[in-house]
Amino acid sequence: MWDRLKKVFAGGRASVAPKADQRLVRDEKAAISAIVVCDRCGEEISVRMRKSSDIPRDYQAKEYTFFVQKTVVGTECFNRIDMRLEFDARYRLVNHDVTGGSLKPNR
Repeated sequence: MWDRLKKVFAGGRASVAPKADQRLVRDEKAAISAIVVCDRCGEEISVRMRKSSDIPRDYQAKEYTFFVQKTVVGTECFNRIDMRLEFDARYRLVNHDVTGGSLKPNR
């Protein structure tokens, strides 16, 4: 336990700043929200993910702590948008991959 605390205070994994653009997601205390834009029709789809049930912890990964993988479908063209978001322990975006669309800044 003491070794872990030393690592955190010495600049270990918990204090590393994420490289992804933090404007792409919004932390709403109990949930994370994102806006996905469809590549085919340009529709903006709002996605809300609850921290308690929609965003699981990954105990095996070293570069992120939480992740979410979803398929989003809008109402205009029914294009499937596959989205994977990875977060650190403070729910800050570390990495994202969106196929069939893109993330729009959510501020």
